[in-house]
Amino acid sequence: MSDTIWLEVTDGREKSGGERDNSIMLKLTRELDGLAEKLDVPKVSSFYDKSALAEAYAGELEDADVPPVEPVWFDAAAGRRAVEALLAELRTNAAAIRFPSDPSRRHWPDALRDELEYCRSTLSQAEERELRFHFLVVP
Repeated sequence: MSDTIWLEVTDGREKSGGERDNSIMLKLTRELDGLAEKLDVPKVSSFYDKSALAEAYAGELEDADVPPVEPVWFDAAAGRRAVEALLAELRTNAAAIRFPSDPSRRHWPDALRDELEYCRSTLSQAEERELRFHFLVVP
């Protein structure tokens, strides 16, 4: 099993989301971040929250007294703008990201666009409702 990203939103009291894995986005973080730099928008990884990873692996550090890592939340409008720019570029320029040539990953371009569209839609709704969000990296 590999890590994935869950898009979660919060109003500051309750959180929701996390019902969809966005593992292609995570696997292509380096490529998406490089494209974000070219487009002059925030990197996808700048919205990552690794608190779930820290919690999951804290038990492996038997002798260390590691304090819990608090979740980090971000402005939905900033996330939407970044995701929207990436999605628009990929729609007009499919070669904007180099995808692995492995035949078993032939579905990645379509899957990535689907994941980004899901994120764009969810972040647009979160922005309208003045919610915050994060891309929670989970094992």
